[in-house]
Amino acid sequence: MIYSCIRGFEQYIDEFMAGYRSDDRLAELLFDFLLNEDYDGSDCQIGAAIYISRMDRELLRRKKELLLRAQKNEVYWKRPFQDDAPLDWLD
Repeated sequence: MIYSCIRGFEQYIDEFMAGYRSDDRLAELLFDFLLNEDYDGSDCQIGAAIYISRMDRELLRRKKELLLRAQKNEVYWKRPFQDDAPLDWLD
């Protein structure tokens, strides 16, 4: 079911989310989903990590502490930036 939703609506969701790349409140909500143990293992955490990685870099610099906390997760799909590329741009 989830795959069908993603496949059928992915473009619309991506376009919608792109309009909010600089939204502080959305970033806070996504980090809450990602870091809150109540959602542990849920699909919303996967989506949160994906959309956090697409957020505006300046916004992510302001959320540096939360981003670095997420990046330390041993579960790779919970890391917004999974390729282990350096995050030099955070400084």
